[in-house]
Amino acid sequence: IPVTVVVIEPTGSEVQIIERTAGGEDIVANFRERHSFAPGETIRLSVEPGPIHLFHGETGQRIEAAP
Repeated sequence: IPVTVVVIEPTGSEVQIIERTAGGEDIVANFRERHSFAPGETIRLSVEPGPIHLFHGETGQRIEAAP
């Protein structure tokens, strides 16, 4: 998924990064590793289904995976 880095927020042991898709949707990703991303930079995200948690943008409720 190509995204543009908007905000980088170190939170201690993790780094929270807010990215924006080409369609204008924001994605928030948490990384345990340190990366040298910069605001405005385009990066590519890939998703491993196991360690991912999705939340509804309006309600904040966790979206459960289908069985």
